[in-house]
Amino acid sequence: MNLNYDRISLFLIFFIVYYVLFIISNNYVIEGVGNAEVSETVSETVSETVSSGALMCLNYDDPSNDFHKCNEWPFDYKTYASTTKQCLDGTDSCTEEAKINNCCRQKAEMCQGNIEPQFVDFICRGEDNIPKLEAVSLTKLCEDDDDNLDNCWDAGYPGQSNPPGLPGCDNTIEGSCNLSDLSDGKRQEICCTNSAIFKLAEKIWGGPHLISAANLKYNDLRNIQDKESSEYDGLLNEALGYLNQARDIGGMDDRSIIETIRDWSSETNMDLGNGMCRGNINRDTDFPCLNFTQPKQYINKAFITKGTTEEECCVVSGMCSGNTYPVENVECPDNMKLLSNIEGSTIEECCEENIKCSGNTNINLNYDCPEPMIRLVDSNNIFGNSIKECCRFPDETHSTEISATFENETIQGTLIFNGDLIQSAGVDGSIKRISFEDDFKKDIITIFNKEQRINIREEQITINRIYSGSILVDFEVSPHYSTGVSISKEYFSYLLSEKLFFPTIKLHTNGGVSNVSIVSWYNINHWPSWIWYVIISIFTFLITATIVI
Repeated sequence: MNLNYDRISLFLIFFIVYYVLFIISNNYVIEGVGNAEVSETVSETVSETVSSGALMCLNYDDPSNDFHKCNEWPFDYKTYASTTKQCLDGTDSCTEEAKINNCCRQKAEMCQGNIEPQFVDFICRGEDNIPKLEAVSLTKLCEDDDDNLDNCWDAGYPGQSNPPGLPGCDNTIEGSCNLSDLSDGKRQEICCTNSAIFKLAEKIWGGPHLISAANLKYNDLRNIQDKESSEYDGLLNEALGYLNQARDIGGMDDRSIIETIRDWSSETNMDLGNGMCRGNINRDTDFPCLNFTQPKQYINKAFITKGTTEEECCVVSGMCSGNTYPVENVECPDNMKLLSNIEGSTIEECCEENIKCSGNTNINLNYDCPEPMIRLVDSNNIFGNSIKECCRFPDETHSTEISATFENETIQGTLIFNGDLIQSAGVDGSIKRISFEDDFKKDIITIFNKEQRINIREEQITINRIYSGSILVDFEVSPHYSTGVSISKEYFSYLLSEKLFFPTIKLHTNGGVSNVSIVSWYNINHWPSWIWYVIISIFTFLITATIVI
């Protein structure tokens, strides 16, 4: 038999190339630093998810299975709701809060209960101001001219007009008026109510009134099945808050209140009144948030949150800058400079005439750096008049010289937290793990956006793996699906280079980020599945054609 060696050789070449690509596809080749461990596949493809019978946010085959909360103001469905699971396990068994986060986007800013990272719950300032009962639904949509404008607020998100006669919007974007665009006084009016009536009840009825209010809240709590829900925690915190007020005003046997706290502690299986930020049985162990020179308030759930530090127990509010919730910070006009460590909420209170490191009209105001230091590269646009603000050594790189953004670049890294994996993050697939991942995303985007040089959204964060060794979190930041803009590798490394506290998950990192890498186009594991179908089809065709020829 005569063999055609040319055909055999050509076939072998195609086979070898095909085999090499197959081998490469099983390796995770990355550009960057560190030795990143190969991540396990976390998510399924859309086609696999649909075929598995998972319950989606929008189920076109059976509308009764849709998650209808997204139809209620101020929510609507996310763009990919029809291919997104209501619960991560594909069932309908997770909490309503988890479903809202998975399925819905928020059209307007609310006083309380916001889910979008750009919207922050408004804190009522002043000892006598508390959130309205309906704060979780405000702003309400004003549907017609007959609505009472005092009881509703059309957020007028971009592209929508504001209702006539609606006062107080200081926005500069045409057709846009969110809650954060309003003056602090207007937001207080919309979101808060004065507790004077409640204070009067305290004076009239004293401790018994407060004890009664505490027991009513606790009875409501007993009817909630999901003990990990935010509603459960909120009611428990409120009930303990009333008991704490009863102890403050006196007039009752303190021992009975302490026994009530111990009974609730046993029933809820929580160590209430011991080691909490506030409301401890030994009141000397409460963390003194109110005793700082800079005004500080307790966190929302201080009575059920363990903590012994400022970071764990307190928030900064009412300041020109440096507030825990950035929406409260004052933004000065271009010709003015923001004052630091000043209490205030207006431009008049918080801003002064601007002085830049260089480029001032009055050259005598330009700051001269002492040798061998030099001015920062962008000193003409930097407000300051000191070495720290204006100068660097020639071999140093300042944060202002780092490009914050990069297009079409996915950055990944690993953060290590001090803590127990199961205790803090739960097991994989559990409600606790889902909550941990959501809280991690909220904390990480706060860090990325804190200098306001970039706007990373929660949907750009993907957690690839969470595993033990303390608590290791492998995650990545993807480009925005519409703009293609992502964080640069240098800025990513800079922001996460030090030990950090993540307030929502209540954990510290044990150092800076590691395994920082660029997930480039040649990372085979990040290719979409359709590319492999194309490659296999082409090689199959070529091999078949070669044999036929």
